[in-house]
Amino acid sequence: DKLIEFVNGRPVGEHLTDELLTELDKKFNLYDIPKPYTFGHGDPNTTNIMINQYDPNDIKFIDPRGRFGGFQYIVDPDFDFAKFFYGVTGYDHFNWMKQFNPNYDHTNKSIELDFDPIHELASLYDITPVRDYMSLRTIILVGICWIRLSAYIINNPTKAIAAYYIGLHIIN
Repeated sequence: DKLIEFVNGRPVGEHLTDELLTELDKKFNLYDIPKPYTFGHGDPNTTNIMINQYDPNDIKFIDPRGRFGGFQYIVDPDFDFAKFFYGVTGYDHFNWMKQFNPNYDHTNKSIELDFDPIHELASLYDITPVRDYMSLRTIILVGICWIRLSAYIINNPTKAIAAYYIGLHIIN
């Protein structure tokens, strides 16, 4: 039985189980990387990107996490794009909120957030150059990033539960 069945009026779908991950892997090759690993950042969410307010062409990436085997900064390129899209879908907004009080409807098992990750992903997809980097596999990885966030912010149970269901919401 699920605590939440709807996020922003859309169905959440299945819990992330080993069976669902296996099914997603068969469908989208989550673990068999279709592209070679490349030089990358490893965690380019929007909080790890600094843009000079006086010169928007002066962009710095901070806090790299890319590591594959003994080589640093070798990453799955889809995961790098997924981490960036994860930031754009509301991670920063969500992460920096001091007070997080989603509207929870106990009767309908629904939460309403003041941001909409699915709408943000759809808006990104409408930008032609972005569409070239947003495969279904990348979108699934965005959902997994949200689910992983729930473990990272476990000291805030409301946010942790919401992050988990936002991830399911994106995957399904």
